[in-house]
Amino acid sequence: MKKNLVRLLLSLLVLSLTVGNAFASEITYPVEGNPTLTIVRKADVDLLTVGMTSYNEAPGLQAFCEQTGITVDVIEPADNNALLVYLTANELPDIVIMANTGVYPGGVGKMIEDGIASDLTDDLPIYAPDYWEFINAHPEYMSNARMPDGKYYMIPSTIYPVGSPYRFWFGLVARQEYLDELGMDMPRTADDIYTFLKRCKDELNVETPFMSDIMRWNHAFDFDGSLTSPFGLVSLGNYVDEAGQVHYGQAEAEFKDFLIWLNKLYAEGLLDPNFTVTDEAVANSAMLSGKSALMLTAASRIANMMQSSTDENFHLVGVPGLAKEDGSNAYYTFASTYIEGSFCAFIPVTTQGEDRINALKFLNYFYTDAGHVLSNYGTEGETYNIIDGSYVLNDFMVNNPDKLPLDGLLRSYALMNWPMYYDDNMLAQRYGMPEQNAAILSWAQADTDLYQIQNATILPEYADEYAKLWTDIKTYVMEYRSQFIIGTKSPDTFESEYLPTLEKMQLPRVLEILQASYEAYNK
Repeated sequence: MKKNLVRLLLSLLVLSLTVGNAFASEITYPVEGNPTLTIVRKADVDLLTVGMTSYNEAPGLQAFCEQTGITVDVIEPADNNALLVYLTANELPDIVIMANTGVYPGGVGKMIEDGIASDLTDDLPIYAPDYWEFINAHPEYMSNARMPDGKYYMIPSTIYPVGSPYRFWFGLVARQEYLDELGMDMPRTADDIYTFLKRCKDELNVETPFMSDIMRWNHAFDFDGSLTSPFGLVSLGNYVDEAGQVHYGQAEAEFKDFLIWLNKLYAEGLLDPNFTVTDEAVANSAMLSGKSALMLTAASRIANMMQSSTDENFHLVGVPGLAKEDGSNAYYTFASTYIEGSFCAFIPVTTQGEDRINALKFLNYFYTDAGHVLSNYGTEGETYNIIDGSYVLNDFMVNNPDKLPLDGLLRSYALMNWPMYYDDNMLAQRYGMPEQNAAILSWAQADTDLYQIQNATILPEYADEYAKLWTDIKTYVMEYRSQFIIGTKSPDTFESEYLPTLEKMQLPRVLEILQASYEAYNK
């Protein structure tokens, strides 16, 4: 009888601990004791645009520390390679902020194995209750927040609101005045684009109608489908079909027709002849000077170019993803996933005791109401005002007297790109020009969410194999498509050479790994 009673009491104790751990507690800020933490993260070059060299001097982070009661010392290696060197050559900091895929070899799984990322599952409800409540209230975020083993090892960022059009920040941009001068409507098909480029060259003497920028060009080939729908191709990158099957667009039969179209543009002098090397400054200059009429770029660059132009007629417009053959919206245009794979926060296994608790409390503050406002808008009266109940960035931010760029100010006076979640109202002001918002809404007119893989992380057990195979395949694909576009590879080599080579390089195995990882993460 006594033994049964003891067992019952122990069971109730375990149950109470388990249930208590499932519900969020509450943290009081500022925390007591004035603790200090060390954070390592890659240097943010946008700080330089507003005259700051480190987050340690950024007003937004200083305000965040004051509100949390936790002082931080930020160590900022110059780039991802320097960050990796730091993590392997130095004592680990209290918090690591970095990309969870593509930066650390082997991804999250290897970070766990190497002692970079610790298991946060049991601690989050207690010491990061606001984050815990937020992430559990939005199942759309779970594929990135939780590992396939059901555990949590990171606090991810940057998080977009569900349904946010501001995930679509990249696409085609055209010179509106050239469309007007030619009496043309917005291009919607591949033929429309060809006609626009051809007439720009023949009638308006535009030197390089379709300008490239190697960074954006490669970005498009890795992730985008803005130009491919007329050819029956969903995307140039990885995507998933309605049946849950993972594809690689540049291994699809339809990719050949798209390459033939690009080759035609190149042969007729409509595409940048230096598309494999042109940098962003040269590309933007060509658009500004009237030497080009169309390019792939980011919404932020629309503002940069329009603000730089001295031509009162200069006007940029976002071109929607080209329509499917039946005239409906594009299959796919570029969009960030709901949780981007960068700026995730990890707490190393070496961070123990009060340091671990305070690290979680520090990161949790981003998900409190006050932390959310500060990370998006900065400080009331300094960077924003509340007007009719809405947070409105002030002239210091959006019309800075020293012409400082808004993105740099949002990083220094707020905390954009820290482990936070975006506010659509802030993003609407970040892309404050009507042309920027219009472009984003145009690029969002696509069926992207039917095909996008929300979490592209590779399962740890396949990470090394995948990295080795994919590096060689990607290099070969880039070389082949460039040769096809300039005409040194004939169309018949697509079937006789290109696809067989991908087979020999074990692309089917890569797709198997992608499929297994997709099914594990994107439940």
